[in-house]
Amino acid sequence: MKIAVLFTGALRTVKKTMRYLRQHILLHSDVHVFACLQNLSSDTTEDWNTWLQTVLGIHCISITWIDQDIFAQWEPQREQMLRSMAISQEWKNYLRNSGSMIEYLQLQHAYLAMCNHEQLLNFKYDYVIRARTDTVIAKPLDFHWLRWTDVEVEQRMEVIRQKLMEEDMDSGPKNVFSYFMSTLLSDDVIPNLKKLLIAYLPSQSASKQDVPSTPHQLNKYLRKGKYILTIRKNLVYIVRRSDFHMIPALGSLYGTFRSPHSDHCWFNAECQFQGACYHAGLTSHEYSSAFEELPIEQRESWKESDYFDKDFNCLHSDMLYCVVRT
Repeated sequence: MKIAVLFTGALRTVKKTMRYLRQHILLHSDVHVFACLQNLSSDTTEDWNTWLQTVLGIHCISITWIDQDIFAQWEPQREQMLRSMAISQEWKNYLRNSGSMIEYLQLQHAYLAMCNHEQLLNFKYDYVIRARTDTVIAKPLDFHWLRWTDVEVEQRMEVIRQKLMEEDMDSGPKNVFSYFMSTLLSDDVIPNLKKLLIAYLPSQSASKQDVPSTPHQLNKYLRKGKYILTIRKNLVYIVRRSDFHMIPALGSLYGTFRSPHSDHCWFNAECQFQGACYHAGLTSHEYSSAFEELPIEQRESWKESDYFDKDFNCLHSDMLYCVVRT
Protein backbone atom coordinates (compact mmCIF):
# COMPACT_ATOMS: atom_id res chain seq x y z
CA MET A 1 0.00 0.00 0.00
CA LYS A 2 1.37 3.38 -1.04
CA ILE A 3 0.83 6.30 1.35
CA ALA A 4 1.48 10.01 0.83
CA VAL A 5 2.15 12.21 3.85
CA LEU A 6 1.45 15.90 3.30
CA PHE A 7 3.64 17.47 5.96
CA THR A 8 2.87 21.15 6.49
CA GLY A 9 3.38 24.09 8.83
CA ALA A 10 5.94 26.46 10.26
CA LEU A 11 9.01 24.66 11.59
CA ARG A 12 8.24 25.46 15.23
CA THR A 13 8.94 22.36 17.34
CA VAL A 14 9.64 19.99 14.44
CA LYS A 15 12.91 18.73 15.93
CA LYS A 16 10.93 17.36 18.89
CA THR A 17 8.06 15.93 16.88
CA MET A 18 10.07 14.41 14.01
CA ARG A 19 10.91 11.37 16.09
CA TYR A 20 7.22 10.46 16.25
CA LEU A 21 6.64 11.07 12.55
CA ARG A 22 9.43 8.59 11.83
CA GLN A 23 8.29 6.03 14.40
CA HIS A 24 4.55 6.12 13.86
CA ILE A 25 3.91 7.24 10.28
CA LEU A 26 6.98 6.39 8.18
CA LEU A 27 6.48 2.68 8.79
CA HIS A 28 7.65 1.28 5.45
CA SER A 29 9.44 2.40 2.29
CA ASP A 30 6.20 3.12 0.41
CA VAL A 31 5.33 6.01 2.75
CA HIS A 32 6.40 9.20 0.98
CA VAL A 33 6.60 12.72 2.40
CA PHE A 34 5.62 15.83 0.48
CA ALA A 35 6.46 18.77 2.71
CA CYS A 36 5.43 22.40 2.40
CA LEU A 37 6.95 24.46 5.19
CA GLN A 38 7.64 27.96 6.45
CA ASN A 39 10.99 28.89 7.89
CA LEU A 40 10.42 31.45 10.61
CA SER A 41 13.55 30.40 12.47
CA SER A 42 17.01 31.97 12.52
CA ASP A 43 18.54 29.00 10.62
CA THR A 44 18.84 29.07 6.84
CA THR A 45 16.49 27.16 4.57
CA GLU A 46 19.53 25.34 3.16
CA ASP A 47 20.41 24.06 6.65
CA TRP A 48 16.81 22.94 7.20
CA ASN A 49 16.76 21.18 3.82
CA THR A 50 19.85 19.24 4.74
CA TRP A 51 18.44 18.25 8.13
CA LEU A 52 15.03 17.23 6.77
CA GLN A 53 16.47 15.20 3.93
CA THR A 54 18.77 13.45 6.39
CA VAL A 55 16.12 12.55 8.97
CA LEU A 56 13.44 11.65 6.39
CA GLY A 57 15.82 9.70 4.18
CA ILE A 58 14.19 7.68 1.38
CA HIS A 59 10.74 8.89 2.48
CA CYS A 60 11.47 12.48 1.42
CA ILE A 61 10.14 13.13 -2.08
CA SER A 62 9.57 16.88 -2.09
CA ILE A 63 10.14 19.94 0.11
CA THR A 64 8.54 23.25 -0.82
CA TRP A 65 9.17 26.44 1.13
CA ILE A 66 6.59 29.20 1.47
CA ASP A 67 8.97 32.04 0.79
CA GLN A 68 8.36 35.69 0.00
CA ASP A 69 7.93 35.00 -3.72
CA ILE A 70 5.18 32.43 -3.18
CA PHE A 71 3.53 34.59 -0.54
CA ALA A 72 3.59 37.66 -2.82
CA GLN A 73 1.97 35.66 -5.62
CA TRP A 74 -0.70 34.33 -3.26
CA GLU A 75 -1.57 37.64 -1.54
CA PRO A 76 -3.84 38.94 -4.36
CA GLN A 77 -5.66 35.60 -4.40
CA ARG A 78 -6.08 35.76 -0.63
CA GLU A 79 -7.57 39.24 -0.93
CA GLN A 80 -9.96 38.03 -3.62
CA MET A 81 -11.13 35.23 -1.34
CA LEU A 82 -11.56 37.65 1.56
CA ARG A 83 -13.63 40.01 -0.59
CA SER A 84 -16.03 37.18 -1.35
CA MET A 85 -16.70 36.50 2.36
CA ALA A 86 -19.59 38.32 4.04
CA ILE A 87 -17.78 38.83 7.34
CA SER A 88 -16.60 41.88 9.27
CA GLN A 89 -13.36 43.68 8.50
CA GLU A 90 -12.13 42.64 11.93
CA TRP A 91 -12.51 38.95 11.04
CA LYS A 92 -10.90 39.52 7.64
CA ASN A 93 -7.89 41.04 9.39
CA TYR A 94 -7.78 38.03 11.67
CA LEU A 95 -7.70 35.68 8.66
CA ARG A 96 -4.96 37.76 7.04
CA ASN A 97 -2.72 37.51 10.10
CA SER A 98 -3.49 34.04 11.44
CA GLY A 99 -2.52 30.67 10.01
CA SER A 100 -6.09 29.82 8.99
CA MET A 101 -5.80 30.51 5.27
CA ILE A 102 -2.09 29.97 4.77
CA GLU A 103 -2.50 26.45 6.18
CA TYR A 104 -4.37 25.54 3.01
CA LEU A 105 -1.87 27.29 0.77
CA GLN A 106 0.74 24.96 2.28
CA LEU A 107 -1.55 21.96 1.81
CA GLN A 108 -2.24 22.87 -1.81
CA HIS A 109 1.48 23.13 -2.64
CA ALA A 110 2.19 19.76 -0.98
CA TYR A 111 -0.79 18.24 -2.82
CA LEU A 112 0.39 19.56 -6.20
CA ALA A 113 3.85 18.12 -5.57
CA MET A 114 2.22 14.76 -4.81
CA CYS A 115 0.12 14.96 -8.01
CA ASN A 116 3.23 15.77 -10.04
CA HIS A 117 5.04 12.75 -8.60
CA GLU A 118 2.07 10.49 -9.39
CA GLN A 119 1.87 11.75 -12.97
CA LEU A 120 5.60 11.37 -13.59
CA LEU A 121 5.60 7.77 -12.35
CA ASN A 122 2.09 6.92 -13.65
CA PHE A 123 0.55 5.63 -10.40
CA LYS A 124 -1.76 6.76 -7.59
CA TYR A 125 -1.27 6.62 -3.84
CA ASP A 126 -3.78 4.56 -1.88
CA TYR A 127 -4.11 6.86 1.14
CA VAL A 128 -3.15 10.38 2.16
CA ILE A 129 -2.16 11.48 5.68
CA ARG A 130 -1.95 15.13 6.59
CA ALA A 131 0.47 15.78 9.45
CA ARG A 132 1.65 18.99 11.09
CA THR A 133 5.16 19.98 12.13
CA ASP A 134 4.16 20.73 15.73
CA THR A 135 2.15 17.60 16.42
CA VAL A 136 3.13 14.33 18.04
CA ILE A 137 1.33 11.28 16.66
CA ALA A 138 1.53 8.92 19.60
CA LYS A 139 0.28 5.71 17.93
CA PRO A 140 1.34 3.95 14.73
CA LEU A 141 -0.84 4.84 11.73
CA ASP A 142 -0.56 1.34 10.30
CA PHE A 143 -4.04 0.95 8.72
CA HIS A 144 -4.64 -2.18 10.79
CA TRP A 145 -8.40 -1.66 10.52
CA LEU A 146 -8.23 -2.59 6.84
CA ARG A 147 -6.99 -6.07 7.83
CA TRP A 148 -9.76 -6.90 10.30
CA THR A 149 -12.04 -9.86 9.65
CA ASP A 150 -15.80 -9.70 10.21
CA VAL A 151 -15.26 -11.62 13.46
CA GLU A 152 -12.71 -9.07 14.69
CA VAL A 153 -15.03 -6.21 13.76
CA GLU A 154 -17.86 -7.89 15.65
CA GLN A 155 -15.65 -8.34 18.74
CA ARG A 156 -14.67 -4.69 18.69
CA MET A 157 -18.25 -3.55 18.19
CA GLU A 158 -19.19 -5.52 21.28
CA VAL A 159 -16.34 -3.98 23.32
CA ILE A 160 -17.57 -0.51 22.33
CA ARG A 161 -21.18 -1.40 23.09
CA GLN A 162 -20.33 -2.82 26.52
CA LYS A 163 -18.21 0.21 27.42
CA LEU A 164 -21.00 2.60 26.39
CA MET A 165 -23.45 0.66 28.57
CA GLU A 166 -20.97 0.66 31.45
CA GLU A 167 -20.72 4.45 31.20
CA ASP A 168 -24.53 4.86 30.97
CA MET A 169 -24.17 6.24 27.44
CA ASP A 170 -26.33 5.60 24.40
CA SER A 171 -25.39 2.13 23.11
CA GLY A 172 -27.59 2.17 20.02
CA PRO A 173 -26.23 1.28 16.54
CA LYS A 174 -25.46 4.88 15.55
CA ASN A 175 -23.45 5.59 18.70
CA VAL A 176 -21.62 2.25 18.51
CA PHE A 177 -20.72 3.08 14.89
CA SER A 178 -19.61 6.58 15.79
CA TYR A 179 -17.35 5.54 18.68
CA PHE A 180 -16.07 2.55 16.70
CA MET A 181 -14.89 4.80 13.86
CA SER A 182 -13.52 7.63 15.99
CA THR A 183 -11.34 5.23 18.00
CA LEU A 184 -10.03 3.21 15.04
CA LEU A 185 -6.46 4.35 15.46
CA SER A 186 -5.99 2.63 18.82
CA ASP A 187 -7.93 0.40 21.20
CA ASP A 188 -6.00 2.08 24.04
CA VAL A 189 -8.43 5.00 24.05
CA ILE A 190 -11.55 2.85 24.58
CA PRO A 191 -11.22 2.65 28.41
CA ASN A 192 -11.53 6.48 28.45
CA LEU A 193 -14.59 6.50 26.20
CA LYS A 194 -16.55 8.94 28.35
CA LYS A 195 -13.73 11.50 28.20
CA LEU A 196 -13.47 11.47 24.42
CA LEU A 197 -14.70 14.40 22.37
CA ILE A 198 -15.77 12.55 19.25
CA ALA A 199 -17.94 13.74 16.39
CA TYR A 200 -19.80 11.96 13.58
CA LEU A 201 -20.37 14.44 10.74
CA PRO A 202 -22.30 12.85 7.86
CA SER A 203 -21.62 14.06 4.35
CA GLN A 204 -24.06 15.74 2.01
CA SER A 205 -24.84 12.40 0.38
CA ALA A 206 -25.02 10.32 3.56
CA SER A 207 -28.31 8.85 4.73
CA LYS A 208 -29.56 6.80 7.66
CA GLN A 209 -28.85 3.69 5.61
CA ASP A 210 -25.14 4.63 5.66
CA VAL A 211 -24.88 3.72 9.36
CA PRO A 212 -23.66 0.09 9.34
CA SER A 213 -25.31 -2.06 12.00
CA THR A 214 -23.79 -5.50 11.31
CA PRO A 215 -20.11 -6.54 11.42
CA HIS A 216 -20.11 -7.33 7.71
CA GLN A 217 -21.61 -3.96 6.79
CA LEU A 218 -19.14 -2.14 9.00
CA ASN A 219 -16.16 -4.07 7.63
CA LYS A 220 -17.29 -3.21 4.10
CA TYR A 221 -17.55 0.45 5.13
CA LEU A 222 -13.99 0.36 6.54
CA ARG A 223 -12.63 -0.81 3.19
CA LYS A 224 -14.85 1.01 0.71
CA GLY A 225 -16.80 3.74 2.54
CA LYS A 226 -16.37 7.44 1.76
CA TYR A 227 -15.03 8.70 5.07
CA ILE A 228 -12.17 10.65 6.59
CA LEU A 229 -10.61 9.99 9.99
CA THR A 230 -9.68 13.21 11.75
CA ILE A 231 -7.89 14.20 14.94
CA ARG A 232 -9.05 17.46 16.50
CA LYS A 233 -11.04 18.51 13.43
CA ASN A 234 -8.28 19.28 10.91
CA LEU A 235 -5.10 18.77 12.91
CA VAL A 236 -4.32 15.34 11.45
CA TYR A 237 -6.41 13.38 8.99
CA ILE A 238 -6.37 10.15 7.01
CA VAL A 239 -8.34 9.66 3.82
CA ARG A 240 -8.42 7.45 0.76
CA ARG A 241 -6.49 9.10 -2.07
CA SER A 242 -9.37 8.73 -4.54
CA ASP A 243 -11.55 10.86 -2.22
CA PHE A 244 -8.97 13.58 -1.63
CA HIS A 245 -9.67 16.41 -4.06
CA MET A 246 -11.91 19.03 -2.47
CA ILE A 247 -9.85 19.69 0.67
CA PRO A 248 -6.69 20.87 -1.17
CA ALA A 249 -8.92 23.23 -3.18
CA LEU A 250 -9.30 25.30 0.00
CA GLY A 251 -6.00 26.92 -0.93
CA SER A 252 -7.87 28.68 -3.75
CA LEU A 253 -11.49 28.51 -2.58
CA TYR A 254 -11.24 29.37 1.11
CA GLY A 255 -14.45 30.95 2.37
CA THR A 256 -16.75 29.20 -0.11
CA PHE A 257 -17.58 26.10 1.92
CA ARG A 258 -20.39 25.92 4.46
CA SER A 259 -22.21 22.90 5.82
CA PRO A 260 -24.88 22.07 8.41
CA HIS A 261 -21.97 21.24 10.74
CA SER A 262 -20.58 24.80 10.63
CA ASP A 263 -21.05 27.11 13.60
CA HIS A 264 -21.24 30.91 13.58
CA CYS A 265 -17.50 31.01 12.78
CA TRP A 266 -18.11 29.16 9.50
CA PHE A 267 -15.10 30.99 8.00
CA ASN A 268 -12.47 29.53 10.34
CA ALA A 269 -10.03 26.84 9.24
CA GLU A 270 -11.86 24.03 11.02
CA CYS A 271 -15.32 24.83 9.64
CA GLN A 272 -13.96 25.35 6.12
CA PHE A 273 -12.34 21.92 6.36
CA GLN A 274 -15.58 20.34 7.57
CA GLY A 275 -17.49 22.09 4.79
CA ALA A 276 -15.09 20.80 2.13
CA CYS A 277 -15.48 17.25 3.49
CA TYR A 278 -19.26 17.58 3.55
CA HIS A 279 -19.52 18.74 -0.07
CA ALA A 280 -16.96 16.15 -1.20
CA GLY A 281 -19.26 13.40 0.09
CA LEU A 282 -16.87 12.49 2.91
CA THR A 283 -18.31 11.55 6.28
CA SER A 284 -15.97 12.78 9.04
CA HIS A 285 -15.16 10.68 12.09
CA GLU A 286 -13.41 12.94 14.56
CA TYR A 287 -11.35 12.09 17.63
CA SER A 288 -10.16 14.32 20.44
CA SER A 289 -10.18 14.17 24.21
CA ALA A 290 -10.55 16.47 27.17
CA PHE A 291 -7.01 15.66 28.30
CA GLU A 292 -5.29 16.27 24.97
CA GLU A 293 -7.25 19.38 24.02
CA LEU A 294 -7.32 21.76 26.96
CA PRO A 295 -10.00 24.44 27.10
CA ILE A 296 -8.85 27.84 25.81
CA GLU A 297 -8.64 29.33 29.30
CA GLN A 298 -6.22 26.56 30.39
CA ARG A 299 -3.87 26.50 27.40
CA GLU A 300 -1.34 28.82 29.04
CA SER A 301 -0.90 26.22 31.79
CA TRP A 302 0.10 23.50 29.32
CA LYS A 303 3.24 21.74 30.52
CA GLU A 304 5.40 19.41 28.50
CA SER A 305 6.04 17.33 31.62
CA ASP A 306 2.33 16.45 31.74
CA TYR A 307 2.78 14.52 28.50
CA PHE A 308 6.43 13.48 28.21
CA ASP A 309 9.32 12.30 30.38
CA LYS A 310 12.79 13.84 30.21
CA ASP A 311 13.63 11.71 27.14
CA PHE A 312 10.46 12.90 25.40
CA ASN A 313 8.68 9.57 25.70
CA CYS A 314 4.88 9.70 25.96
CA LEU A 315 3.63 9.21 29.52
CA HIS A 316 0.11 8.18 28.51
CA SER A 317 -0.56 4.94 26.64
CA ASP A 318 -4.05 6.19 25.79
CA MET A 319 -2.80 9.37 24.10
CA LEU A 320 -3.28 9.68 20.32
CA TYR A 321 -1.80 13.10 19.75
CA CYS A 322 -0.33 16.19 21.37
CA VAL A 323 0.52 19.63 20.02
CA VAL A 324 4.03 20.55 21.19
CA ARG A 325 4.05 24.29 21.78
CA THR A 326 7.58 24.93 22.99
